[in-house]
Amino acid sequence: MFSFKIKKIKEGFTLVEIMIVLVILGLLIAVALPKVSQVLSTGKINATRTSLSSLAKAIKNFNADTSVWPGNIVDLMNPLAVTRPCYHSKSLAVSNYSVTQVKNWKGPYMDGTTSEISVDAWGARVALGVVGSGPDYVFTGKDSEGNAVTFNAKDCDTFKELGEVPGLYLHSPGDDTVTGNTGAIAKDDIVIFVTGKLL
Repeated sequence: MFSFKIKKIKEGFTLVEIMIVLVILGLLIAVALPKVSQVLSTGKINATRTSLSSLAKAIKNFNADTSVWPGNIVDLMNPLAVTRPCYHSKSLAVSNYSVTQVKNWKGPYMDGTTSEISVDAWGARVALGVVGSGPDYVFTGKDSEGNAVTFNAKDCDTFKELGEVPGLYLHSPGDDTVTGNTGAIAKDDIVIFVTGKLL
């Protein structure tokens, strides 16, 4: 009897097949990457808005206890001192905390640490300040490290969405993590309204 041995032939991919697969993967990545990037950016914007809204609620609780608005986000977490600035409850003029206001502080008003609540989704510092009247609606405030923050809120899309109302605002520099005075630099900044200026 004859016995035949069947040789197993190892099959693999040819160079052409591998190149075709790589081209298809490249096209899929080229199409999908901008969409993924856009979804991630939108997620960070929404997270920052939610975080700032929570801060605004904490600031309102602070005001209910002390009858003034904090001069800085740090004041939500750390006991007050009479030498520190704050905003007058009705006029939003800058003054210092009184002994009674220091005594009435019942914080901390947020969970976490100051460093957790004082940065946005991109890791940039959040500021608290006042937007004055038009035409430029200049925001003047300070971040949690006490650095001055100034920009023309009229160029900010979220300020326009809120109806360009002067008052106390929380501010994030947005996706570019840069605060600028004009045009495209301020366009992506995010502001959340805390209270209006009552004269």
